[in-house]
Order: sequence, then C-alpha cells, then structure tokens
Amino acid sequence: PVEWEFVVNRNPVSWNTPELNEVVYLDNANQFTINLNNIGTSTEEFTITNLPWWLMVMPNYGQLNPGGVQPVTLYINENLNLGTHLDTIYANTEMGAEPLAVNISAMCQYPEWDLHAALYQYNMTVTAQLMVEGELSTDGFDRVGVVAGDECRGIAQLEYEGDLDFHLVYLTVYSNQLSGENLTFRIWDNSTCHELWEIDPTLEFIANDIIGSPSAPVLL
Repeated sequence: PVEWEFVVNRNPVSWNTPELNEVVYLDNANQFTINLNNIGTSTEEFTITNLPWWLMVMPNYGQLNPGGVQPVTLYINENLNLGTHLDTIYANTEMGAEPLAVNISAMCQYPEWDLHAALYQYNMTVTAQLMVEGELSTDGFDRVGVVAGDECRGIAQLEYEGDLDFHLVYLTVYSNQLSGENLTFRIWDNSTCHELWEIDPTLEFIANDIIGSPSAPVLL
C-alpha cells in the first residue's frame, strides 16, 4: 500500500502574497497596499485581526464580491522602534483565517552622500570588510562612503558572501585624476543611526587599481 496525506484549502479568500517584506524609515509615514482576493462564486465577509501595536489596516473588515478584489492599505506607526518587526495578521472569513506575514525592517534615514559618477573619467575598486567598534559588521544595511576632500567618490552597501560566510563591501571609487588624490572613508552604522568618521586606513587614488579581494579584503 501507498499512503499520503495533504491539506486542501477550500477558502476562496486569499492575499495576493503570503508575506510582505519592506524597509521603512523612522519618523516617516510609511504605507503599503496589498490585495485581498475572492475567487469564489459568492460574497464573502472578512475581518482582519491579530494586528500588532505598530500596524493599522484600512479597511479592517468588509465584504468581497464574487471574483472581487479588495485593496488593503497597511499603515506603519511612525514611532516604530529600530530593528526588525515580524508579525502575522489574519483575514478571517467563514471558511477560515488566511495568514499574512508582515516583516518590517525599521531604520534611520541614510546620510546624504551625493555621488555623481558620470562626472568622473577614472575609477578604481576596493573590496573591504567593515569593523564597527571592534566587531565585524553583519548588518546588510550598513553603508560605506569614500570621499576626496568634501566630495563623495563612492558608495556601497554591505553584502553577505555565502561561500566565505562573511560580509563584504565592494566600492567603485571615482576621480578625474590618474593618481594622487587622498581618499578617506565614512561608515553609516545602521544599528546606532550614527555616521562614523576618521576611518582607518586612508588610501591614495590610482586609476584602475584593485585594492583588496574577497579572499583578502581591506579591513575598514
């Protein structure tokens, strides 16, 4: 004999996505809209429940016509704490509760590092690891900027390298001089919402130079 078991979801009401993953900025009005669908042949009533304190939805109840779509807007509280917030809300109907996983990453606004790469003739690359106050960073929202004087010459975000099992930043640095410009780095530490200066080391721009590699990165 061969045996198996399975679940049949007979509820005609469902979200158009099983989860919502978004990044929001603190002190901003953040909202997102997703759809609640009814693929059935009869009108279905719904009520949205299990809302965390930081989330409001409109509408939170109503009726779905046969084959109808109801846009639902999710409003994220401006006073949300820094970090990751994960909760599951439900669209309750006569046929069951349809879950929607809401995953929100709340962070501060990035500093205004204005990069205009098209204005420069030459470039070089830097591959680096990021250390913040004695610990290697694993925060994918941390960011590195490189400046010459007061001009931003490169910006990159931390990326996870699965084969190496650590995070790297890949910077393309721009200049209109073949060599000689002094480069300094700035770090945006997402976990504390701080911009950090006086980063070691400093570098000299040399056109087409390659500094660091994934297996031997520079340590900032």
